[in-house]
Amino acid sequence: MTAEIVTLGKEVIGGGWMLNPDKVLEAAKGQLTHCVVIGYDEQGELYTAATHDAHQTVFMLEQAKVWLVRGCPAE
Repeated sequence: MTAEIVTLGKEVIGGGWMLNPDKVLEAAKGQLTHCVVIGYDEQGELYTAATHDAHQTVFMLEQAKVWLVRGCPAE
């Protein structure tokens, strides 16, 4: 199996940066077995979706929090 390398490109927003959500989602297509999607829609409303039940989703979110607090390897 070979991995496809996708360049997402950063857009600077205020003190941080932002990636285009469509590019992030497109890059993830076909790569995941589990996922959680969290974002804001065009009206500013929170949008959430997940592939698994609440227990698995919360577990994945907690793992992601630890990863973010320790520092993302890609930064």
